[in-house]
Amino acid sequence: MLIAALLLLLLRDPLGWRGLPGLLVARSGGGAVCQIVAGFLAALLGVGIAVGAALVMGWLALAGSSYEFVAGRTATALVGGLVVAFLEESFFRGLMFVSLAASLGTLRAAIASSGAYALVHLLVSDPALGRQGYSVGAGLAYLGNAVARQIEPASLLPLCGLFLCGLVLALSVRRSGALFLAIGLHAGWVFSFQVLRHATRPLGAIPGHSYLATHHYLVGTTWAWVGIFLGGIFVLSWWFWAERRPVAELLGAGVPRIARKGV
Repeated sequence: MLIAALLLLLLRDPLGWRGLPGLLVARSGGGAVCQIVAGFLAALLGVGIAVGAALVMGWLALAGSSYEFVAGRTATALVGGLVVAFLEESFFRGLMFVSLAASLGTLRAAIASSGAYALVHLLVSDPALGRQGYSVGAGLAYLGNAVARQIEPASLLPLCGLFLCGLVLALSVRRSGALFLAIGLHAGWVFSFQVLRHATRPLGAIPGHSYLATHHYLVGTTWAWVGIFLGGIFVLSWWFWAERRPVAELLGAGVPRIARKGV
């Protein structure tokens, strides 16, 4: 973590720190709060439709957890989702995507930043590996263990879902010219999947035993991918309506700093 923070500080100019404040200003679409709420509701609607289909098709069932238990997790998931969304969108879309787009073009930048976003989720904690003190060697050993135990075929499905999330988020930033729609979408997905982890249970076996495969199994399901896609469709549809501009004109709009070559 310390090394990552140091690198971010040293590479602040190549990463485009100076351009980040511009992405935190709502140019249109009803303001920052309105866009965050719209993104959040779009995510809930998309996931809600997908969950309903999964329940009807027999892929998912209610877990039978008590109301108090689920309600407590809901409040935590809401706050955590907003914090995680702001931090991750500021880095992966606000810095990485925009910086890469200037040299690679929007399409390749979206693919590269979404791939990095998905792969970072491999670096989850490992309770089985005890702390060996504070040192660079111990940190690298922990990092190597976290990566090695996650590299298995079962991890590919959650990674595909996370990659799809990254693409939809990059598109929302590209179209709106700000981070707020992406923050709302991201927070809605985190909130939804965290609550579903406690409120539902899968009826089929979860492939693999890695933490990524079991903890993020929801984002690795086909119905969840449909929900993610629908969330993107809903939020972009709202954006077109909020702008009240011709579609042909809006398709040419986006983040001024992002090069349009390769789209």
